[in-house]
This record gives sequence, C-alpha cells and structure tokens, in this order.
Amino acid sequence: MDALIFISTVAAIYLPVLWSPGPNFVVVSRSAMSQSRRHGVFTAFGISSGTVIWVTLASLSTRLLLGNFAAGTGWIKIMGGTYLTYMGLKILRNAKCPIRAATQRDERRTILQSYLRGLATSLTNPQSLIFFTSIFGALFTPAVEPWLRWAGVLVIISISLLSYAAQAVFFSNQRMQRGYTKAKSKFDCVAGFVLVAIGIKLVMAT
Repeated sequence: MDALIFISTVAAIYLPVLWSPGPNFVVVSRSAMSQSRRHGVFTAFGISSGTVIWVTLASLSTRLLLGNFAAGTGWIKIMGGTYLTYMGLKILRNAKCPIRAATQRDERRTILQSYLRGLATSLTNPQSLIFFTSIFGALFTPAVEPWLRWAGVLVIISISLLSYAAQAVFFSNQRMQRGYTKAKSKFDCVAGFVLVAIGIKLVMAT
C-alpha cells in the first residue's frame, strides 16, 4: 500500500470522529473554562493517552485482541456508560452551584486528577470504542507493513494531542471564561445531559 495514501486515509477517517461533539470535547472545554489552561491541557493529555491505547490496540489488530471477546467488550461498554452517566449527573448536580463555589471546588482538583479524568473519559468514550474496534481496526490489515502501521499510530497521536491541546487553549482564554461565568448553569446542564444521554445509550446498547 502506498504510504501517502495510507496516512491520508488514516487522517481522513479519524478527523471527523475527533471533531464531532462528544465526551472528550465536553470534558476538555469545561476543564479549560472552569479551571485553568493548564488543567485543560493536562485533561487533553489524558485524552490523548487514551487515544494511544486505542490506536495501539487497533494497530496490533483489535479484532484479535477484542473482537473474539464479545462478553468483554460488553462489560467495557457497561462500565464506560456507567462512568459517563455518573460524570454527567455530577455536572448536573452542580449546575446551579454559584460560580465562585464551583470554581473553588474545581481548583482543588490537581493536575494529575485532571489528567486521569481525561484518560478515563477517553477510554470510556463510546465513539472511541466503536471506531477503534471496528472501522479503524479493519484498516490495519496484515498487508500493512509494520513501519507503516506505526507511522499511522504516530499520525493519530499527533492529531489528537495537537487538536485537544488547541481546544484547551482556546476555551481557557478570558473571553470564553467570562462567557462560561455568565452562562455556567446552561452550559453545565447541556454538558451534563450530553454525557448522561451517551452513557445511558451505551449501557442500553449492550
């Protein structure tokens, strides 16, 4: 397979999934707006670390590692859906909380906690689960040379890291933070409902 065509195909398939609204987008943007740029960036690092795990499994043939364990993937979906639902309910519970109290609570979250939250979100994201265990996994066929596989992995990791870090920087600027302060309740309600809906849908689909 021509290297340029393969790399272009990898990027073309991944970008729409990366840019579509979902748990990763919600968590990074909210972390950057409600906490700080650094918290947002480390949340992005956590999400990208999850992407490293998913894309590595795909490059090693996800169908071999996960496809033969239907029950296992079912449990992954249940745990992921439960986590997303819990996180969404937690956001909804604090939606009416005054911005100062919410900010003080968020500021107690360490950089490591922000990173781990991003990692957990990425690993339980149903978009990632479906994408990397099916469509993307099928792209890494035995016909693809090992060096080209890892080149594809590096492309995905680079795109993920740069995109989510840029998102964190964008949402951490003062204008976005002022907007979040004014519309905190509405934004948190939308973010919470999105995560709960995705989580319940993921659990019910198993």
